[in-house]
Formats: sequence, C-alpha cells, structure tokens
Amino acid sequence: MKTYKSILILLIAVLIAYITCFSQTKTQSLYLKTNDPASIPTSINSEVIPYIIDIEDKMIKEVLIKYNVYEFVKSDPGAEHPFLQNAYRLSCYCDIDDLIKELEKKASDFYTHISKIVE
Repeated sequence: MKTYKSILILLIAVLIAYITCFSQTKTQSLYLKTNDPASIPTSINSEVIPYIIDIEDKMIKEVLIKYNVYEFVKSDPGAEHPFLQNAYRLSCYCDIDDLIKELEKKASDFYTHISKIVE
C-alpha cells in the first residue's frame, strides 16, 4: 500500500512538472539581418526530427540548438530593397529575449538588427 501511494505521488508530480514545462513553451520569432552566407543555416526536414538546423559555425549551431530554433527563413523572399534581401525570420520554442541576448553576445559579427516580433 505504501509503494502504491509513493508511485501515485510520483506520477502526479511528473504530470504537474510536464504540464508546467510545456505550457510555458510557445513559438516566438525575431527578425535579424546578415550579409554573410555562411551564417545562414539550412533547415532539414526529417521524419524522425521535424526540424534540424544545420550550419557550419559550431558556436552559432550550439546557440540555435540550445534555444530550439526550428526555422530560419527569408522574411521577404521577393524583396527588391538590398536591406530586406538579407533580412531573415528566426522562430524557436524558447524565451526569445534570452536568445536575442545570446545572439548579440556570441554572433554579433554575423547578425545585426536583431528585433523581437511581437504578436
């Protein structure tokens, strides 16, 4: 009987932790600009893992993985203005403010004009 209660309490605790964790995770996005083609990751669609971000720079890759970045696309693919031709939208399951701080700290040589998209 004591084991049954312990297991029940453990299951309830795990359920509460799971709900708390995933209820706070939502998709957030930001805009950024880059002129370096090497700083633009590719998204690989996979049946096992839906979004894999691939990029040669290990530091940037670590940041993108850490913050669950799943999309890195041109913000306006048909743009004629040179500034907008190098503007991208990045989406993640993360705290976007923390991601912005880390990109500004570790990738400022690659990315500029980083701004949060408020939805």
